[in-house]
Amino acid sequence: MVSRLADLVTHTPENATYIFDLAMTRAVHGDLLREGKQNKEGLKSVSLAVSEMSNLLKDDFDPENNDNKRPEYRKALAELCAKFGSHLEAAGQKDEARAQYDKSLRLWETLAGDPEWAASEQVKAGLAAMKDKLDKLPAP
Repeated sequence: MVSRLADLVTHTPENATYIFDLAMTRAVHGDLLREGKQNKEGLKSVSLAVSEMSNLLKDDFDPENNDNKRPEYRKALAELCAKFGSHLEAAGQKDEARAQYDKSLRLWETLAGDPEWAASEQVKAGLAAMKDKLDKLPAP
């Protein structure tokens, strides 16, 4: 599935839906690899997911309104950064995990400042989860 989506993205790089789906599929694949004790491969898969979603979000910026057109991309990236942080933390890379948790927290805070998302239970849960993760990590 991952390779088929990657092929679609290669042949139609302008299709944001394919890129979004590829990033989310890579993240699930990364989790499955980690569960199968293939931690290095899982970490790489989730890292690629974060990179792809970051690029998608960068391309989504609307300079006329100084805003992102699709806040769901920010939500997805917040979730992916949290997942990547979890993979890094499990691999003993605490400083790198902290950086991903910080990035996730900033994204959740951005969503919390958006009137359409501020009351979302997912946003509130994301904020709380990242604050909890950061509190539990040793200080750098």
